[in-house]
Formats: sequence, structure tokens, C-alpha cells
Amino acid sequence: NISVALELIHNASIMHDDILDNAKKRRGKKTVNKKFNNSLTLLTGNHLLTTALNLLKNYKNEIIKKTINTILLMNRAAITEVYIRGNARSKIKLCKQIIIGKTAELFSLCGELVISFFNKTKEEKNFKKCGKHLGVAFQLINDLNNLIKKNNKEEYMSDIINKEPSYPIVLLIKKSKYIKKNIKKIWKKKNNKKKIINKISKKIKNKKFLNLIYKKIKKEILISINYIKTYKNTEGFKNINKWNQYLLFNIKSSIIKKKKRKNE
Repeated sequence: NISVALELIHNASIMHDDILDNAKKRRGKKTVNKKFNNSLTLLTGNHLLTTALNLLKNYKNEIIKKTINTILLMNRAAITEVYIRGNARSKIKLCKQIIIGKTAELFSLCGELVISFFNKTKEEKNFKKCGKHLGVAFQLINDLNNLIKKNNKEEYMSDIINKEPSYPIVLLIKKSKYIKKNIKKIWKKKNNKKKIINKISKKIKNKKFLNLIYKKIKKEILISINYIKTYKNTEGFKNINKWNQYLLFNIKSSIIKKKKRKNE
């Protein structure tokens, strides 16, 4: 029930997020709001949240309190994310706070609740921190893919189109005056978005920031695994580590492809 509740909270956050972004596709498939409408998606998301809490009602109060607090933090982060839209002067520190609140807190809860259920209070902190760093890595991968993967036209560069100052975008703005200037143009609706986005896309391929983000992702994953290394001989640890390697391999492959295209 704990695992199901966590996944329902996750799906509810996705539904609400897709409304805010007016997203048409997610992972290559139609979003609920695209397939139906915003009203139904909003109500379904709320229904999933209440169903999740209902699944936890017979567990100890600590589990319910932690879950409610995480939903609160996720919601605050989403509000902040909407508030800073279109702001090319957004700080890296604020972007990190949004990543932690929006994604990493839920990852943390996944580890924390299970350990709490088994009354292993001494290890709660480690599993919470493991989840936090893994969540940061996952969100960074997601944000970076948005800028470099063209296989889904609806999702490609959607953060820039939606005026979303994600961590990689803010880093790009800090590193390149050219990109800062052109992103400002898009966000102020002064020029043809498609034309400018194509220009920005070419610049991103040449930027060293791809490796900077990759190193950040790798560091977060290594830290996360270190927190649960005492379980290295278990099947669970092996599965998490395998998933981490899969994430790293895929994002590294995307970066290498960009370099090869440049050389060609």
C-alpha cells in the first residue's frame, strides 16, 4: 500500500504539472489533459492524492505526517516554479530548491516510508538522503533531455517554449550571452520562436555545459548509492545501482552523439 500510495502521488503531480505546462506529450504519449481536458485532469489528480492518503490511513501517524509534508513541499516548489517563469535572471540556487521540492522530496519519501514501516529508525536518514540525491539526478537528466533529445517534437525544447528556467537553462544563460539574449527574445515574444530555438539548439551542442551537467548527475548518483552501501549485497541495492548505470549510460550516449555530429 505504501508503494502504491507513492506512485499515485507521483502520477497526481505529473497530471497537475502537465496542466501547468499545457503539455501535449509525456514520454512520447498523449497527456491526460490533451486526451481529455484540464478540468478532468485536475480532478483526477486530486482524486489520486486523496486515494493515496486513504491507503495510508491505517498506518502509524508518522507515515501519514511525512506523506502530507512531502505533498506540501512538492506543491510549494510547483508554485515557485510557476512564479519564476519567464525570468531569465533566476538564480541557480532557486532552481536547485525547486528540483529538491518538486522531485527529490518524493524520492526521499520512497526510501523514508519503507524504512519507517520496518521501524529501522537509525537508517531512515540514510535512505532519505539516498532518495534526495537520486531525485536530483533524475530531474537533471529529465531537464537536460528536454534540451538535447529531438525524438519527440512536442517535448523537445518545451522548457524554453514554456518559459521554464530549469537548472540547465539557467546555467546556459549564465555561461552564454548569446543564449541569454535569444532566450529573452523568446520569453518576451519579440521574434519567431522556431527560428531562434533552432539557433539556440546549435549553440547547445557546442557548449561545455553538457559535461558540467553530466558530472553533476554522476556526482549525485554516486552520493546516493554511498548512503545505502551497507546493503550492497542485497537484490534491492543491485537493482537500484543497475537503474543508476542505465540512466548514466543513456545521458552520456546523448552527449557523445552531440559531439560526433559536431565533428562530422
